[in-house]
Amino acid sequence: NEELSALVDTNDEWIVRRTGIRERRIAADGEFTSHLAIAAVRDLLDRYPTATDDIDGVLVATTTPDNPFPSVASRVQDAFGFKAALA
Repeated sequence: NEELSALVDTNDEWIVRRTGIRERRIAADGEFTSHLAIAAVRDLLDRYPTATDDIDGVLVATTTPDNPFPSVASRVQDAFGFKAALA
């Protein structure tokens, strides 16, 4: 948010109050939205272990998908083998 504040007339408090966003992730060269989403799910499963059969669905909301098809959610589903989950 601080970097964004330097580009436009805003500040961290304004951004957090209106969007709830406290920090952002910027993909490295050659890294895509699915890479960030897969890393986030991996971290989640490390902290809260659960059987992959217990996962009912994978939802990813983004304006910057890797490609129009397959969806980022489908890539995450495939990466973890969530066979019974919708994506």
